Amino acid sequence: MAHLRRALAQTEDGQGRRLAEVAAFEGKASALAIRLLGLRALAARCAAERLAGRDPGPLPVMLEVRSAELQQAIVELLVEAAGYYGLAAPDAVLLHNEGRIGPEWAAPAVRELLDGLQGLGPTGASDAQGRLIAALFEKAS
Repeated sequence: MAHLRRALAQTEDGQGRRLAEVAAFEGKASALAIRLLGLRALAARCAAERLAGRDPGPLPVMLEVRSAELQQAIVELLVEAAGYYGLAAPDAVLLHNEGRIGPEWAAPAVRELLDGLQGLGPTGASDAQGRLIAALFEKAS
């Protein structure tokens, strides 16, 4: 989240305003920060259940799924902030001849987004989501 905030503070839009000052980007970043606080509360609840000697049930898997979804949303906002700079992929062999295009975090953000999408199954669900669904069905039976 701190990386996202720094990126928005350093990047300008087409009118010379920092993205952190643009209401649309600030609103999206604030919504992600709220989701992060919710995840921290869920993690604390899960830890409290375990410390009390109780089975937390599907909470750990829910935490894993929501964490992955939040990470994906943060990366998507980074890619949106990068704009066309995120598309720059200089030839690795010629990197010593080619300068970086755009902010240094732009191309890695796109790479991270694509790597994250690669980890999804054919249904768009991650392994953790599949485990959560299985745990819920098992508990219902």
